[in-house]
Amino acid sequence: MMKRYLKKSLLSGCAIALIMSGVSSARGASAEKTPAAPKATGVAIAAPARIAETTYQRAGKRFDVAFWSMASGDLDGDGGRETILLERERVRIGRLAGVEFTETSRCAWKGQAQGARVDCFDIDGDGDDEILVTAVEEGMPASAVLDYRDGSCTQMLAYVRYSMRVVAVPDAAPSSAGESPPSPVTWKRVLSGQGWSGQQFFSGAVTRLEYDGKKLRRRETLSLPRYTDIYQFAYLPADAGEPSVLRLAGHERLELHERRGRKFKRVWRSVKRYGGTLNLLPAQQRSVLGEVQHQFALFGIPPAIVAQRSPTTAFVAQQDMPVQGMVGRLPFVRGGRMVGLVSDPVLGFLPQMQTVLLSAGIVDFAAVVDPEGGALQLIVLARMNPTYFSQDPQSQLLLFAWPQTGS
Repeated sequence: MMKRYLKKSLLSGCAIALIMSGVSSARGASAEKTPAAPKATGVAIAAPARIAETTYQRAGKRFDVAFWSMASGDLDGDGGRETILLERERVRIGRLAGVEFTETSRCAWKGQAQGARVDCFDIDGDGDDEILVTAVEEGMPASAVLDYRDGSCTQMLAYVRYSMRVVAVPDAAPSSAGESPPSPVTWKRVLSGQGWSGQQFFSGAVTRLEYDGKKLRRRETLSLPRYTDIYQFAYLPADAGEPSVLRLAGHERLELHERRGRKFKRVWRSVKRYGGTLNLLPAQQRSVLGEVQHQFALFGIPPAIVAQRSPTTAFVAQQDMPVQGMVGRLPFVRGGRMVGLVSDPVLGFLPQMQTVLLSAGIVDFAAVVDPEGGALQLIVLARMNPTYFSQDPQSQLLLFAWPQTGS
């Protein structure tokens, strides 16, 4: 009896093993012939593709200091453009000519605020740009505006309670009656700002800021998807004044949002993750119970749109961030690259070209288009040894020549 039971058990076990192996083989064969279709989510997701890579040139020497942001503007009104590199306590000003960077001045601001982002904008209408430094002191925004003249800086504004950023906004000219086709969309640069609250560092709506001769005042609210921070978006060319927004909220998937009536709707999301940042500063936030929590404010790298090209090209940083840091939310960046994506009427945005993967973190970048020849160049500020607690910080300016679309 026992022998008969064991025999049946062995046969049953063999049959089950054969059946399971057959199922596994069938599944494997099916997977090889027909890839599994992605689950429908109601949002168009572009499929990954192999894209070409471009190399770089170094601009000037390597700096033995950590830079956290960069900007370019005509600070002295002579028609040339200065390059501004931001440290935590000061800015360095110089000229970038070809592959050479020549430093001309260094400027600091009052107080103990630590710089997070830098930009340039003519806030007083005198014909030259001022330096806008978004800074943090004791966990709150303490931004500054510097006026550069004759090789030195004077501080126009101090302890501005906004995070600041210059944004390119599509400015659709109103079409006259019977006009067909409608007038082309033009672009204007506006100074925007976002406030702070005890519960959240980036709090409230992003608004246009205007200088009244004494202080920066809030004006109209920029049209954005809900919960979008000031360093998470770029506007796209729009028709009839209806804006579209490319949104990158941290080290996440890139999203396209379109205005539908009074709200925005997400219509596309990338497969890969982009973004990520090394730039963070301590920020005070309060819990629901009123307890002060010492967190970090992360200053992301916004996407950049080059609308002069057809199709529209978007540039984003893509950090290699395999895991979180050892200390809570501190990011760990192993390397980074720049990715260029072109717009597609059906698939959203498709990766067209990328830079080589750098053994450095991307800190900031600028896309510069030659107004005469249309050549496009990426200026990238990179951090060597890209760790938050690095005892040997080094920075480097890199230049990438970007080929024409379709070349």
